[in-house]
Amino acid sequence: SSGVPVLSSNLYENNAGYPIQVNSAVSQSAIDTASAFIGNGDNRIYTSYSELKSSMHMILVNPGIPYFAGSLQVSEGAVLTIEPGTEIHLENSLKAGDNNSTGTLIAQGTSQDPIVFKPSDDHRNPNIDFTADTGEGSLLSHCTLDKVYVVIRNSEPAVEDCTIKNSISYGLAIENGAVPTLSGNTYENNATVPISLARAESVSAIDDTSVFINNGDDRIHVPYRYQNVQPTDITMA
Repeated sequence: SSGVPVLSSNLYENNAGYPIQVNSAVSQSAIDTASAFIGNGDNRIYTSYSELKSSMHMILVNPGIPYFAGSLQVSEGAVLTIEPGTEIHLENSLKAGDNNSTGTLIAQGTSQDPIVFKPSDDHRNPNIDFTADTGEGSLLSHCTLDKVYVVIRNSEPAVEDCTIKNSISYGLAIENGAVPTLSGNTYENNATVPISLARAESVSAIDDTSVFINNGDDRIHVPYRYQNVQPTDITMA
């Protein structure tokens, strides 16, 4: 036995707190898409700190209400796939990879059903962290990140057709010479710059299909020293 219950077509109604609380990553797979959630004190599925590891492949389904996640970490060869339409409220970070341990994040929404990331409350500033140990094939596609920023550290995930908005700092940071695939994104109403580069090598990641709207400083921040890199069509901050 996996120790994971089978949940289906239940009604969770007028409970004082959360309708469901999950305390381990493996138990997330018990959540179903056929249950209903009405009038609960906090109508979100609560998951405390969860580390997905040991080559597990977990699919986070869309139950029709948000998840409230303390922290999520994917490592030791594990893969986390998030289904279209899912909404996740992050208290801290969602991290792919850790300490030479590979983790893969696949968040692939659709134009009709984007995946939504928000902070758990207005006092939080969470992020999605693609570490140097991010697994091949990791991506954010058709996602809306509202007050959630992205950090990419010496890895090559794809961030495509996403909206990154309302961050209290930058929208996306590229560090340690990472060269991710960026395409068709909208960076909107972020408090400072939409994209911040830490090293010159990352300039080649900048695409010409994204849109930048009403950010605090609507320029891409690039390092003062370019070494031998000669970027074009970029405004130096």
